[in-house]
Amino acid sequence: MSSNRKFTGCVQDYLDWFKNPDPPEPIVIPDCQSHDDGALAKEYERSRQFPVPSYLKHNQGADYAKKYQDELLQEYERRVEHEGKLCKERRFRMTDIEEDTLTATMLTAEDEDAQKTQVYLQYDFSKRNDQSALPVFNAQKEVLAKIEEHQVVIIGGETGSGKSTQVPQFILDDAVEKHRHCNIIVTQPRKIAATSLARRVCRERGWQLGKIVGYQVGLDNCTDADTRLSYVTTEVLVQKLIHRGNLDAFTHIVLDEVHERDQHTDFALLIVKKLLYTVSRNVKVILMSATIDTSKFANYFSTPVMGNLVPAPVVSVGDNTLFKIQFYYLESLSVICRNRPSVLPELPSILPEDPGISENMFKLACEIVKCFDHVERQEEGIRSAASFVKRRGAVLIFLPGLAEIEKLINLLSDDSTANQWMLYPLHSSITQEEQQRVFSVPPIGFRKVIVSTNIAESSITVPDIKYVIDFCLTKQLTCDQVTNYTSLKMAWASQASCKQRAGRAGRVSTGRVYRLVPAEYFSTLPTYATPELCRTPLCQTVLKTKILNMGEPHALLSLALDPPNLSDIHRTILTLKQMGALAVKSKGVVSGLDGDLTYLGRVAAHLPVDPHLAKFIVMGYLFGVLRESIIIAAGLSLKSFHARPFQDELNAFLSKVSWAYGSFSDCLAVLNTYDLWQSMQIRGEFLRPGGRQEREWAKHSYVQLEALKEVDKLVKELTQRLESQKITVRNRQNPPRSHQAFILKMCMASAFFPYYYKRNISENYEKEMCRELNGHDPFSTVIVSGLPARSNVLYDSQLKELFKECSQNLEIQYEGCKAYIQFPRMSLSSTKKEHFQDVPGECPTSMHLALKMRQVPRIQKNLVLNLYSQGETQKKMSEVFGSTTSMSGISLFKGSTQSLLGNARLRMADSHMHMLRPPTMPKPSDRTWRVHVTHVVTAGHFWIVSEETSALKNLNHIHSAIQRAVEQNQAVFIPESEVKPGIVCLAKFTDSDGMSCYYRARVDEVYTGEDNGVRAQVFFVDFGNTDVVKAVELRRVPGSLMLAEMLAVECKLAQVKPASDNKWLDEATEWFRSHTLNKDFIAQIYSVVHKIMRVKLMEVESGDFLSVNRRLIDLQYAVKAEEYYLSKQNHELRALCNMEAESTALDNIGHLSQALSVSSLDLKFGPASYAGKAKLQGPESPLLLRFVALSRTGCTKGVKIEPSSVNSTALDLEPQNPHDRMIIAAFVTLNPSETVTTLHHTTIMPSVPGILSLCLLLFCPVAELRVNKEGTQYTGALIGLGHDHDGNAVYPADDIEASFDIHLTQEDLVLINRVRFLMNVVLEEGEDVADKVLIKTQNRMRELLLQLVDVNRDYREPESYHYPYQWQMVPKEEILHPQIDLALDESMGAVFPLHCGIFLQPGGNHNETL
Repeated sequence: MSSNRKFTGCVQDYLDWFKNPDPPEPIVIPDCQSHDDGALAKEYERSRQFPVPSYLKHNQGADYAKKYQDELLQEYERRVEHEGKLCKERRFRMTDIEEDTLTATMLTAEDEDAQKTQVYLQYDFSKRNDQSALPVFNAQKEVLAKIEEHQVVIIGGETGSGKSTQVPQFILDDAVEKHRHCNIIVTQPRKIAATSLARRVCRERGWQLGKIVGYQVGLDNCTDADTRLSYVTTEVLVQKLIHRGNLDAFTHIVLDEVHERDQHTDFALLIVKKLLYTVSRNVKVILMSATIDTSKFANYFSTPVMGNLVPAPVVSVGDNTLFKIQFYYLESLSVICRNRPSVLPELPSILPEDPGISENMFKLACEIVKCFDHVERQEEGIRSAASFVKRRGAVLIFLPGLAEIEKLINLLSDDSTANQWMLYPLHSSITQEEQQRVFSVPPIGFRKVIVSTNIAESSITVPDIKYVIDFCLTKQLTCDQVTNYTSLKMAWASQASCKQRAGRAGRVSTGRVYRLVPAEYFSTLPTYATPELCRTPLCQTVLKTKILNMGEPHALLSLALDPPNLSDIHRTILTLKQMGALAVKSKGVVSGLDGDLTYLGRVAAHLPVDPHLAKFIVMGYLFGVLRESIIIAAGLSLKSFHARPFQDELNAFLSKVSWAYGSFSDCLAVLNTYDLWQSMQIRGEFLRPGGRQEREWAKHSYVQLEALKEVDKLVKELTQRLESQKITVRNRQNPPRSHQAFILKMCMASAFFPYYYKRNISENYEKEMCRELNGHDPFSTVIVSGLPARSNVLYDSQLKELFKECSQNLEIQYEGCKAYIQFPRMSLSSTKKEHFQDVPGECPTSMHLALKMRQVPRIQKNLVLNLYSQGETQKKMSEVFGSTTSMSGISLFKGSTQSLLGNARLRMADSHMHMLRPPTMPKPSDRTWRVHVTHVVTAGHFWIVSEETSALKNLNHIHSAIQRAVEQNQAVFIPESEVKPGIVCLAKFTDSDGMSCYYRARVDEVYTGEDNGVRAQVFFVDFGNTDVVKAVELRRVPGSLMLAEMLAVECKLAQVKPASDNKWLDEATEWFRSHTLNKDFIAQIYSVVHKIMRVKLMEVESGDFLSVNRRLIDLQYAVKAEEYYLSKQNHELRALCNMEAESTALDNIGHLSQALSVSSLDLKFGPASYAGKAKLQGPESPLLLRFVALSRTGCTKGVKIEPSSVNSTALDLEPQNPHDRMIIAAFVTLNPSETVTTLHHTTIMPSVPGILSLCLLLFCPVAELRVNKEGTQYTGALIGLGHDHDGNAVYPADDIEASFDIHLTQEDLVLINRVRFLMNVVLEEGEDVADKVLIKTQNRMRELLLQLVDVNRDYREPESYHYPYQWQMVPKEEILHPQIDLALDESMGAVFPLHCGIFLQPGGNHNETL
């Protein structure tokens, strides 16, 4: 970056759009030097059917590394030889003066060393707790001797031998004894290990933590000037070495747990070796691990001596466990099959080529656990089989993932009570509180059974394990070789991992390990797991190599213990260029293996988060939402603090949705949770006497407090690291609160490119939706199929029982094998604790919960019906409909008429649910109604009482009758036991003035409150509002009032929608409520569908009719909107209706299913025997949003949203809106077969016309615009990294051929280029941008974004381009180049190069601004 250039103007000073100079030179990314064709390239060419990118044309392996490894050894030899020559020259040429000078220098160095050792005098080194029983003490002398003699030493020993705590103390004590200076740094892969080890050492020696011994994890630095032994995370060491460029600050570097081979560990080994061999030869390096290929590590640190490579020495310590462990393999368990043939007729087998767990293998594990009682009775000499031993050994079962854990837990729980088992799942996703339970001591006579992933392999140590059952499986993170997406694949565990697992037993007593694979096959398992560096994305690692500045990334990574494939490095370089972290050029030369580090890349390299999240933080800085972006990035980087307690999935989902505040964003749910917690802390709410405690709040809000505090630490760390880059949070930068969510979403769109996905719909989407639902209300109905078609009605009670977690008040309609379950439009918030909020939108929250049930394996598995036998079915049908006749008088059980019921449409409900007649709806001939507004839900949703039907008069009559009945005790109280969902009652309502009266109501939900009292959520049928009341206060409705129909009619404003993305703002609702409640209006009827009137609300003012709908638009609370299909169909039919037509002719227009009501049937059966089970399919909704990827390779894969996302049940609230709907993801993964992409941390972008096209053009790396055949208008763009000099795509896998669904003009391109230009200016100038200029630029960029989306854009049918995915399709003479100040025109280094336009032919009226 040039320091003499400062941006002091605005974009108009530099931007001169659509001049036509000579086109810039094309960007050329050269091929790799090697020319070996690979099988992967051929497979890519065959399967993908598009040009092979350069990184797949050539050698993809690690052969390239040999050259660089040899060069390092040669450099080492030259350095040793050079140092030797210097020593000889000093000896033979030294004069007397030089000798005196050298002596003085040596004395000075000795004095300095002695000064550093003075610190030892301040501490007591004699005190030591008795740890001499640890096996490592037997090798103390050998360890110290090897360290003294050699530069690198490898130490291997079993878990629990004492290496991590004692070896650093050996070195420290030896230095104290010899009065030598030492500075020891010990690395650990995890923060908790670094801090706990430092504490343990201090506890052993009686030292204060943070003095002579301390730790540093992230920016939590518990060390001072006295510290001589530091425990740190591997990442901390890497950052220190990158900053210093040498090892000289340390005397000893101890790399612990090197067997884990994570990216940080391998990169630390690489840097240490590079610096050790080149600039820092006086440092001692010690490698330690429990399970380690010692020869491989020893050879890695070989040194050339006399022409031969001499490996580093190896010391083995503590090879024996404290207690004996017995091992059993699959073939030795056949005795279980002989003893339990009914459960396991034969021993299950494995498929080596297809890792997985069969049903019988799960059963085998259960039977093994049962056998442990027999084993323990034998050990203690107990003959009685009726009793358990007092102290039953704990069991640890290793499984690959959470789904497998749930399955085994469910199997074990069937026998847990009888066998007195205490079952504990252990997985990283469950809450901290649930994880801590595994350390609890079970009551006497109970057995603890822990079912875990490999988190218990090394991260968590449970001390009382006696038995280990190992399925020998794991899930490995791998990287797709084309898309760079990660995938978690089931794989056989390595022998080293299995050895680690076995080491969990035998610590407190003799142990047993059961490996559920044959012994012969176990011997063929890989000895060690594939290192992360060879199978996971390399973006963060490559950025670190750029900061180190020790050569090209592939040259440095070639020195790794296991170098990554060259194709992986190629792909990573392209990904980093795509996101703007690297420039296309490297030192002025275009390269496919390197690129200059941009300002964005430099910031990303200094942040301990994924590069895409680092870019999100930088974009937050650009747009003035830095604080918020830091919080979101921190929340997405660590384990989610939104709790998902084991088998409490529905409440966990509802809680997270509540935290999203209607934003449809997982990212904003993180921000909202953190903000509220922080504000409560600042206000001291957790400290107030009698106030809510912090842990109580967290549990109640489904928040993991410890995880939230970890995020808070990372927020502070990121803030401090950014300050070192001169990026600071300034409150005055923030946009207005009303725009903040939109600006943050646009920052996400920029950072998470190209993870863009659009709504995937068919051509006749709305018609097909209505056909699938058979005319039922799409906004409140789900479909369940798989019922017995001829007797579907008999299973009504079972269905309601299955869905009771969603709602107690269901209306189910049956047709053949399908059931249409309709959920009431009622709030769940009042039946839950106050934290829970409803899912925003027209669809009830209970409908979302029903759809969520399908995504929860535990619940989905239990969606089954218990089937009646044929005789029982006939008997019950006779009970319901009479012995010989059906509802229409036709025999149900003779000949072909038996199938008649299977085709009948039946609406089922409890007999007490429809005792009141529904309200009178407008006749088809009615164009207007005089109405009185009785209740307002939101600005567009309200309830009325009609003045046309005398309902308002009836309302007054009913109210008076109720008050008399209450006063005269004619309305008696209903016994609490009889209060059930659906009953009609009188309920008390208290108004804002404190006046209480009884009104007619329907009970919708019944639940127990926090005070253990029974509560009822009631719907007031004559007003439309709901409330929660005490069940004991409900009264019976007098008989005369049961004859009066319900009076309240539900209404929605027609042809408008919220301006704020499907959610009415609070101020809009408040305005509407104050303007309409308890007032009279004229309602112009647009349609009547599913008992809901859609109207234009008219009021009279000064003799003129004014539209409330229009006023909402004028106030910018609403925008115009198209009505959905059934509403438009009803509107058209009403328009055709003759004024004299009978009202009954079209009463049910839009509700196409003319269901036969059988609500009065008695369906309460006695005990019955069942003949089988039927698995139900669903629940399903055609409104469930489905997405498709935009990228060239991604569009061939299926797309699903992670189940924990707030968008996992996202519904299409505007099926009539033809514009693209867009969702973005912070991360994506592939399923093991690489056919389905899973989106993580998703955000649904605002429902703005053209939002997808605008985001693509705003934030893509390169775009080549498309025009129609006439050349009169833009139709789309090819998005990607551009092309080489031959016109071939640089990164074809991620190219996007986008078709616009809006009319994009030259003026739009001007605005888009202005935003891109301003982003480039800030990124180019970086820390040199003055505060005033930065704030002005941020405001201008936000204004431009809002200007772009605040345009009423009409829909245009997208056109497919006739030469898709082809670059250089625009004739040079038609290209319109943007011209800017040459001092700022560095197109090869710009993160957002400006787009070239195309000269449009006359006829489209798009060139008038040129």
